[in-house]
Amino acid sequence: MLRRNCALTPRQLGLFYLSLVAASFAIAVLFLLQGAWMVLPFSVIEMVGLGVALLVYARHAVDFERVSLRPGALEIESSDGNRRRSVRIDPWAVRVEMDGRPRAALAVVARGERHVVGRFVGERERRRFARELRQALAMAG
Repeated sequence: MLRRNCALTPRQLGLFYLSLVAASFAIAVLFLLQGAWMVLPFSVIEMVGLGVALLVYARHAVDFERVSLRPGALEIESSDGNRRRSVRIDPWAVRVEMDGRPRAALAVVARGERHVVGRFVGERERRRFARELRQALAMAG
């Protein structure tokens, strides 16, 4: 299981956003009561902008890639935002590719199809995963 490194879950992010909205609007209402009514529209614009940014973050907070080797099948499942993808490959026809370049992509190649995995982890973890996957495939075959 390879996941993004996200500090907050979508639920925690929602609670954080609600607390910021409450604080911002409380301050804006205090200024409104003092006669500075222009603070309120700017507070609304600020919270809408922040809400959009946090929605983009939350949409990808639970992205993952799951690679599992079962008898007779290598399964790759991924979630990226609203897109989910699942591929089942014959493990005897698989080649694991990763070149020596920095930030190199890890790809599982089978019968002309290339499936990139390891996008959510750092280079060191990706290289270790490639090594472990090669070993597991060799033991299975």
